[in-house]
Amino acid sequence: MVDANDFSSSGLHIAGNTSNPAGSKLTPMTAALIPGLNSLGISLVHSDYAPWGINPPHTHPRATEILIVLEGSLEVGFFMSNPQNRLITKVLQKGDVFVFPIGLIHYQRNVGIGNVIAIAALSSQNPGVITIANAVFGSKPHIPSDILMKAFQMASPILFFGLLAFIFTTALASDPSPLQDFCVANTNSQVLLNGFACNDPKIAEASDFSNSGLQMAGNT
Repeated sequence: MVDANDFSSSGLHIAGNTSNPAGSKLTPMTAALIPGLNSLGISLVHSDYAPWGINPPHTHPRATEILIVLEGSLEVGFFMSNPQNRLITKVLQKGDVFVFPIGLIHYQRNVGIGNVIAIAALSSQNPGVITIANAVFGSKPHIPSDILMKAFQMASPILFFGLLAFIFTTALASDPSPLQDFCVANTNSQVLLNGFACNDPKIAEASDFSNSGLQMAGNT
């Protein structure tokens, strides 16, 4: 029988263990942990970052993500798709919010001297995650090395394998048009159809995906 336990969980006040190579710990709350989330189209992730800890470049194939920083300074960024491959990036402080559009490769990095705590909501009960380095260099079976060398434009096998640990930070999105990535609202537009008209994605910037001030107490 369904009861309250199917719709709740606990323990997110406990700091995650960041003693790992990435220096971060992500604790997801999806339908696998909260059965009542199933089919509701929403989930949550609690993130802890040690100084200079990262959440390496990754993508959520089934969800847009909105993140708020509760403590610390967090660099965030996402990549627009081909042919622009622009990096939209910003350093967030406590109370700042940032949006990562569905399917786009993105990352987070603690750039402060203290720990970072962040909470993210995702628009799917099962958003999925594809970590670029793991998928490209750790696939089973492996992608043939000559394909990777051509993809990363590496002429020398020695140079390619020598830089393998570094080049995972370079990744290209695959959609053919940046128009498919997102629709930044043109709030000056007089044309309204299920929302605002879209700005040209070529002029998109980090401030279109962020806001601040949520660390301030509301006037009650």
